[in-house]
Amino acid sequence: MPETDCLEPNNQPSQDTVGEKGESSLSLEILKLVQQAEDQGMKIRNQAQQEAREVTKGSEMAIAQQEKQAAIDHRNLFNQLLEERKHQVQSAIDRQVPEYGRKHREAFEEAQSKMDDGVQLIVERIMDHGNC
Repeated sequence: MPETDCLEPNNQPSQDTVGEKGESSLSLEILKLVQQAEDQGMKIRNQAQQEAREVTKGSEMAIAQQEKQAAIDHRNLFNQLLEERKHQVQSAIDRQVPEYGRKHREAFEEAQSKMDDGVQLIVERIMDHGNC
């Protein structure tokens, strides 16, 4: 095997390139490098998974907070609209109270003015028919 086939990272021939012992040593170094690269890849993958879980958790928390705030805002809007409607209804009632009061007084006064006539009519009927 020529020496140029087994170069170190600095493009220099390896000291162990002569004979089977050199090939075996080079193969072990390559396997070690592959194992180190795999280990580093696993660390990177695990770190990425952890970061993804943290991002997901943070997103879920943010969504929950937004939902909570939306519910609070909705409840506040509902209460505000309810209060506005109560004021509208109360205003309508307040505008109608004087009119109903006037109509009530008129009906009461009319009934009172007819009371004497009603009493007189009842007394006459009783007297005419002899139900005493």
